[in-house]
Amino acid sequence: MSTIPNEGTYFSENALLPGLVKGDFDEDMTAKNYQSELLEESSRYPDSVPYPWLLAKFRQLSLDVYTHNFTLNYPLGYGTKYTGKNVYAILRAPRSASTEALVLSVPYRSPSSAHPGTMPSIALMLSLAKFFRRQKYWAKDVIFLVTEHEQLGVQAWLEAYHQTTCGRSGVLDHGDMTGRGGAIQAAINLELHAEKIGHVDVKVEGLNGQLPNLDLVNLVHRMCSKEGVKHTFKNRENSNHRDPMKEWFHQLKTLMAMVTTQATGIPNGNHGLFHRFGIEAVTLEGFEKKEKGSPAVFYQLGRVMEGLFRSLNNLLERFHQSYFFYLQPTTDRYISIGMYMPPLGLLCAALLIKAFGLWLRMQKDPADSASAPAGRKGDEDILEVDKEEQSGEGDGAYSVEQQVVNFSLVPVGVAVLATHILGVALLSAPRPFTTVGLEWGGLATETSIYVGYVVAALVMILIPLLAS
Repeated sequence: MSTIPNEGTYFSENALLPGLVKGDFDEDMTAKNYQSELLEESSRYPDSVPYPWLLAKFRQLSLDVYTHNFTLNYPLGYGTKYTGKNVYAILRAPRSASTEALVLSVPYRSPSSAHPGTMPSIALMLSLAKFFRRQKYWAKDVIFLVTEHEQLGVQAWLEAYHQTTCGRSGVLDHGDMTGRGGAIQAAINLELHAEKIGHVDVKVEGLNGQLPNLDLVNLVHRMCSKEGVKHTFKNRENSNHRDPMKEWFHQLKTLMAMVTTQATGIPNGNHGLFHRFGIEAVTLEGFEKKEKGSPAVFYQLGRVMEGLFRSLNNLLERFHQSYFFYLQPTTDRYISIGMYMPPLGLLCAALLIKAFGLWLRMQKDPADSASAPAGRKGDEDILEVDKEEQSGEGDGAYSVEQQVVNFSLVPVGVAVLATHILGVALLSAPRPFTTVGLEWGGLATETSIYVGYVVAALVMILIPLLAS
């Protein structure tokens, strides 16, 4: 057992009923046919999305099919605009009034994309849509979403769905939406890079380090275990080292990988943009099988997705029972906020105690200090300065000169004000950096911003040296 203070995961939301029913998914051959057709169709659209094919396949399943157009007014590109289109289909719940919904999203990546392809994900999504269409137990709408331009497409779709704008107005024109479902309760973002999957990595980190409810994360791992699909966290499988130190280091590396990802504030998947709208979401990324052993194919993966959506379909209310703040050293253990916050509180307490002590020293009346005998002045009123005697007598002997400390708030105020001014200036610097880099050096936007911040950092390092 690891020496890291953690606990085994468990379900707080009883309504999920994970793995209670036997899976019925049997459309694995349909998924293979969809993938073959999509590979052939994508060759005709090397740099774009095969919209006609996607729309036709969703309509053949008798779903409500819609498109969503959006525009990005690039703020650093002198009027440059980028357009995109999302495709989504809604399976209306036969047992409710479309008041709630679940989302299955897949980012489309063309053959020329720099990212790993996701065509197996779209094939599995279509086969799941066909399977879900035959079932009568749905109490929530199921939305099948295919997005363009990665996280940009997801953000635009969410803003249009909720009729709101995040960030600076006018940058992302999310457009209008002609079809909607109910209030979205949860979302699964699926990214399969091959037909034969070696392992599925579960991604949880969202925007600004926000995390989904722990019950949803546990549900994904539980369903993968039930169907025999190898699952990891941070691409690291649970270890079973006999040596406690090796086990400790393995879990520590996984834990630090999670903390590092959260510290960047950048979502590590499309799921991360759902969190700001109060939607619990995770990404399932499947990697191609390369080592020995049995791979996970469409049959197992389809049953995993079926189990996830059937459990989510059972929800009577939003996720709220389990933790929203936690750390994970393994897939089946967690560190709650009640464990990692007290040490942080103790570290902060030391600073507060020191600051309080300095404040008490400042409250002492200067007149009392001046009237007190020199030999009776307290440590709070004097500063001991070691000075070597200039006469050379005493072989290096030292005398102690006592000086009364005079504290002034002016230098502190100037430093705080200057820090805030520099912060605002650097926050507004990308546009000037881009302009200067483009006009003077013909540099790209990212290069101009990088060079600009490096120069600014060097200047701020040199200012104190020059001032002294």
